[in-house]
Amino acid sequence: MLREIARSESGLIIVELAERLRMPRSNVAKHLKVLRDQGLVVANRAKMHRIPPERLVSREEAVIDYGTCLLRLGAAT
Repeated sequence: MLREIARSESGLIIVELAERLRMPRSNVAKHLKVLRDQGLVVANRAKMHRIPPERLVSREEAVIDYGTCLLRLGAAT
């Protein structure tokens, strides 16, 4: 989920994530709430979810720096 969000240019809505991950929308919504509550992703008024810009090191490689943790998510398989 984080990889898909990190690689998107403008963010993703729940429906787009559900399609990409082949998961029910309700499951995606639950996971996104946890990620938002922990500050790992942010959402704007249009409900576009994205990685906070100050945390995104590389969109192409999906590298995210959370300060205590550097996630190297790489390319989708």
